[in-house]
Amino acid sequence: MLKAKNKTDEEEKAMGELYLDSNEAALNIDLMNEVMIQTIPYPMGFRTVMESMDNDLFVIPSFQRVYRWTEPQAEELAISLVRGMPIPTIYGYRNERQQIVVLDGQQRLISLYLYYKGKFIKKKRNSFINAKEKNGGNKEKEVNKEGKDVELLLKLCAFRKNVRFIDGKPTLENYKGSIKRFLDEFSDQAINFSEPEIASYKEALLNFFDCVEDISTKKKESLWPGLFVVSEKKKFDVRITKEICKIIEESDEYEETNTSGTSSKSDIEARLKYIDEQI
Repeated sequence: MLKAKNKTDEEEKAMGELYLDSNEAALNIDLMNEVMIQTIPYPMGFRTVMESMDNDLFVIPSFQRVYRWTEPQAEELAISLVRGMPIPTIYGYRNERQQIVVLDGQQRLISLYLYYKGKFIKKKRNSFINAKEKNGGNKEKEVNKEGKDVELLLKLCAFRKNVRFIDGKPTLENYKGSIKRFLDEFSDQAINFSEPEIASYKEALLNFFDCVEDISTKKKESLWPGLFVVSEKKKFDVRITKEICKIIEESDEYEETNTSGTSSKSDIEARLKYIDEQI
């Protein structure tokens, strides 16, 4: 035991001398005297970070390891974010193109991005994707193309909570002229949902997707919330086909209503009424 301890003391002494020698050498380098490194906190909202990812404002440098998080890990991180729990800081620096080069936090950043996009990585155990490909001009990742957009699901649930059919006519409650504000307020409420409430939303969504054919439409975000609430009104005893969606989308009644993020309450209610009449 005494011999092992003496060996450890010798190693510690050698390490100390090495540190002093390295520190002295660094101080003798002119470059070290000309460079100042400081950390500046730069708070960014979740939506801003996600839009920055879309616009290639975050760069994954070549020395970073490949993305290896599993779907359960990404899901746990997203749940923490929704519950308002703090997310560890992401460290980076701005390059000459004003992009943020990620030094630490790549796994968290990409996990949130994939979750936000509703895309889950297609991979088997111990496999990986190379997230650096995004910064090389290849925006396509090996993802599940059938993954549902998270923001669309949020909109479906927000409409389910706030649309009422009174004497057969749709009424939109708690809407104040902005879709973004409407969804943000619903998100704040959803954090406090009970387990039975969450289960009811999940069941309703699953029933709705069973009613919908595998359709592709450019107007999904504006059309599906109406289809969802109307389908539930009809107890999901409907079949939503490509033909029905095409008829609705190409109709004058549908086109006349405003589809922007500041749609009026009356426009949205008119759209819901027309969808109700068609299915």
